[in-house]
Amino acid sequence: MKSEAALLRKAYLDNLRAGTVWLVVAYHVCYLYNGVGILGNIPGSPNIPVMDAAASIVYPWFMVLLFTIAGMSARYALSKRTAGQFIRERAVKLLVPSTLGLLTLHWVTGWLNIKLGGGLEYIPGPLVYPISALSGTGPLWFIQMLFVFSCLLVLLRKLDKGDRLWRLGGSAG
Repeated sequence: MKSEAALLRKAYLDNLRAGTVWLVVAYHVCYLYNGVGILGNIPGSPNIPVMDAAASIVYPWFMVLLFTIAGMSARYALSKRTAGQFIRERAVKLLVPSTLGLLTLHWVTGWLNIKLGGGLEYIPGPLVYPISALSGTGPLWFIQMLFVFSCLLVLLRKLDKGDRLWRLGGSAG
């Protein structure tokens, strides 16, 4: 017998989420062989034009899909929880891991970017780590923005007690 949590899940959202994650992976693999725009490739790797084409096709879609799916999931989650439960759950699932990842791992990305850009000589020693941490978010920016948007959703729900925006969206067809 399925658990209550399993019955509440929306399978199509899980499938969309998984497909979108594959789009993100495909984009970032293509980005390694990028020859157009901001270079993000592995030093010495060849530019493969078909990878540029694939990345150009995928790029406009995956972030829109990720935020749309996250918004839908948050709306459904918030309808089954109090605002406090929702924010606590999001803090544990989103804010804590992304902040720990930023402070323990991704600061290296910021440091490398500063070093490669020649900026280390201009930053006072005690400020190198905080600036590196703040500039090294990498993919964690998405998770941190989800937390911010979750908080904004709770605020919006408090301001829109009659759920007028939800009904307005539903009438949009």
